[in-house]
Amino acid sequence: MEGAPPSQQKTPAPARVRYRVRFGKDGPLRYTSHLDLARIWERLLRRAGVPLVYSQGFNPRPRLQLAAALPLGYASTCELMDMWLEGENLPTPEELLPRLRATAPEGLTVDSIWPVDLRERSLQSRARAATYRAIISEDIERETLERRIVALLEREEVWRERRGKRHDIRPLL
Repeated sequence: MEGAPPSQQKTPAPARVRYRVRFGKDGPLRYTSHLDLARIWERLLRRAGVPLVYSQGFNPRPRLQLAAALPLGYASTCELMDMWLEGENLPTPEELLPRLRATAPEGLTVDSIWPVDLRERSLQSRARAATYRAIISEDIERETLERRIVALLEREEVWRERRGKRHDIRPLL
């Protein structure tokens, strides 16, 4: 519509990309809830000047998607988050990484960023497994610990009470 009046000409839509961020959290930040971690990311990205896509409505929020929530108190070395960016001259992952590292709070490490197809399924639906590593803080001999673990895994049922209800957690081990 080259000859159309300016009010009828279509302006090109701004570019939109989706980046996946691999990060870790440690120290006092491990006591931060999943929702508070999302807010920390919102502030970090705003301070870094990242042109995020925002939701519509009365209270627009940045379009971020964190993978599975960790229990409170757990440190991590490989959490994932997707973020959607929109605008002209979008930063590349290589340009974005040092900006995020410079504005990250103590305890949050940004390891890598890479592009992801906009139509890819959500992080939560793609999660298949997680690997946990337990660090034993009390003094206990290795053999004693190994015996206790073997005894636990040999049991057919492991009952735990939570909020007044009893659950068999053996299938989860």
